[in-house]
Amino acid sequence: GDYTKAVSVYDSIIGMKPKDANAYFLRGNMKLYMGDAEGAVEDFDKTVSFQKNNYSMYLDVYSCMTERGYTSEAMKYLDVVMTTDNADISDYDKGRLCYYQQDYVQGINYLERARKNADNDKEIIVLLSDCYKQTGQFEYAAVVYNTYLTTHEDPDMYNQLGMCYFQQKEYTSALNAFQTGIAIKENNTCMQSLLLNEVACYEYLLDFSSAQAKLDEYLAVYPATDDLKREYAFLTTR
Repeated sequence: GDYTKAVSVYDSIIGMKPKDANAYFLRGNMKLYMGDAEGAVEDFDKTVSFQKNNYSMYLDVYSCMTERGYTSEAMKYLDVVMTTDNADISDYDKGRLCYYQQDYVQGINYLERARKNADNDKEIIVLLSDCYKQTGQFEYAAVVYNTYLTTHEDPDMYNQLGMCYFQQKEYTSALNAFQTGIAIKENNTCMQSLLLNEVACYEYLLDFSSAQAKLDEYLAVYPATDDLKREYAFLTTR
């Protein structure tokens, strides 16, 4: 969270390597976090000027800017990719471009091709699964997550898998996915979400005593919101 210090590190790197596109890209990211959109655009322009034919970099810049709320400023980077001959762009980047344009069906086609050649790359998996979910195909999204999880232990992916099952009303399968994610203690940044989803599964399975017990465990660690207080009152009357 020390963005000022991070910027100074990238300043030093750029001082030694004035054409390091990645350093400009990362410094631009830090400036976005600091609310310096103008400075970020200057760095991003430098980034793409050093890698004019790296269309993945244009899409990375677009993604970073839209995530921070600078959608209109980001469009010029997307426009470059949209007007480029498709033959020069990878299947992954074509899929990303379709995703940003909300053409999820075509995005699935490109990202499935990219997945076959990328050995379960997480960035592809996340985007492909979201395309399936955006088209209501939660069963296919679950297949993609499960394929990834055969070779990776990733609590966030188990959380996403559980949500796919939850959307299909397969609450037992969802519960198993959430609990597998909860069992992964190391680098688990979504534990709070997993624990709440576990409570919801027990509730939908009509196992109110287990739901209450799990909510007790959750409230021993995390603060109670007004919604959770109402939820607790509901469970204690079942």
